[in-house]
Amino acid sequence: SILACGAGAVSKVVRPGRIDRVYNFKYPYEYIGQFSDILERKGELEGMLSALPAGE
Repeated sequence: SILACGAGAVSKVVRPGRIDRVYNFKYPYEYIGQFSDILERKGELEGMLSALPAGE
């Protein structure tokens, strides 16, 4: 799994049989206009990571 920070970055969660991607917006106006979407995506990312077994 890879956690990415910054504009245009993509976090990847590797699970058996699949790779989930969570994209960050690239431009400041996207962050400002869609902040609730960002919070929702980060919550989903946290859920995916907490479901992984330790050490993966």
